Formats: sequence, structure tokens, C-alpha cells
Amino acid sequence: MRLILSTDVRNDRAAVIKNRLDAGGVAGRLELRTAAHLLLATCALSYPCATVSAGVLTFEAIADDLATDNDGTIDYGDFLDSNGTIIMHCGAGLAASDEVIKLPSLSVVAGGKVIVLSAAFIESNE
Repeated sequence: MRLILSTDVRNDRAAVIKNRLDAGGVAGRLELRTAAHLLLATCALSYPCATVSAGVLTFEAIADDLATDNDGTIDYGDFLDSNGTIIMHCGAGLAASDEVIKLPSLSVVAGGKVIVLSAAFIESNE
């Protein structure tokens, strides 16, 4: 039998992630990395970082990285709190993908710019 949670419980679970990211009293960050874990870009989160509604953690605007670190292809992102603790590790993809982090391009050139279109984590009953 699959696990089915009420919307209130899904909201509570998503709020835990949001509260952990905001716990330091200042903005956390999103680090975008290759499949081989090479750091490509670091983007500041808003503070507070997100809203929670209907079991969805929707991130507020995420700052662009205007001077990326390395060349490569973005595979995933780590959401870190202001102390550098990884709170959430998730996939990144193009705008039409089902990934949590959505970008206009996954290709990065060192010294270039990375734009995050959006990020949303869905606490699902699927």
C-alpha cells in the first residue's frame, strides 16, 4: 500500500525544509554541480527562501551567478543553509523537465552566467 498524506502533513514536511534553509537568519545558497560533483555555479537564495502551499515548496527568486566557476553540464543542485549545511539535494533540468530546479540551459562556461528560472519541490502522494 502506498503512503498517502493529508495536505496539512505535506505542508508541514515542506515547511521543515524551508525553515532549515532559513534557520541562520540570512539567505542560504544553491550550488549547481556536474554529475561528477564539480561546482559550476553558486546562487544566493532569497530570505525567506520559499513559500509553502498545497504541499508545494516554491522558492522565491534565486539570484543569478554572474561569474561561474567551471565549464560543464549542470546535473543537480544542493540547497544549503547559511552555515553551509546541505539541506536538500535534487535534480536540475530544463524548463520543461520534471526536475526541482529549472534552468534555460544546462551548459556552463567558466566566468559566464547561470540563470535559475524556478525551483519547486512537490510533497506528493504519488
